[in-house]
Amino acid sequence: MTERISKQSGYVFIGRQLAHVLIAERALGKKLPKGSCVHHVNEIKSDNTNSNLVICENTAYHRLLHYRTKAYDITGNADFVQCVYCKTWSDPTHPEIVFYEYGIKSTKRSTFHRGCVRTAKRAASKKRYRELLTTGRCGRCGKDRQPGGTNTTCRPCVLFLEAKRATKKARREANV
Repeated sequence: MTERISKQSGYVFIGRQLAHVLIAERALGKKLPKGSCVHHVNEIKSDNTNSNLVICENTAYHRLLHYRTKAYDITGNADFVQCVYCKTWSDPTHPEIVFYEYGIKSTKRSTFHRGCVRTAKRAASKKRYRELLTTGRCGRCGKDRQPGGTNTTCRPCVLFLEAKRATKKARREANV
């Protein structure tokens, strides 16, 4: 069989199969398990030497290898994490770093600085306020604002909020 390199992907093919997968299967002595993949250590797709290939049990582990390689190349430490807001790399033990896991079985994770989150929330709040001023809709109920309300709230919502505040105040005074 002849070897050819795909112009689109850069991978080497032997017949219709990827060469790095065939080499990994030969080294393993059997077919790769379902869901596993092969990682190129030096990230050169045409370098299929045994010492350059790592068999990953799943794509999540493969992504982790790429992430840690990127962290090491940029910072010199594979353990560093990148803030999703400011894109800077930091030590994961730094007190400002927060890890947020989400997704099914917490398979995805975001990392960010506390200060970056506060800045992003403030910016989003200001943007929402500007949108409310220009749309003419109530920020609480979403209906068209009626005369007698505030810049961002319709009159019925203003009355409701005032009544709620008065009730809270009366309860506080009763407890004192």
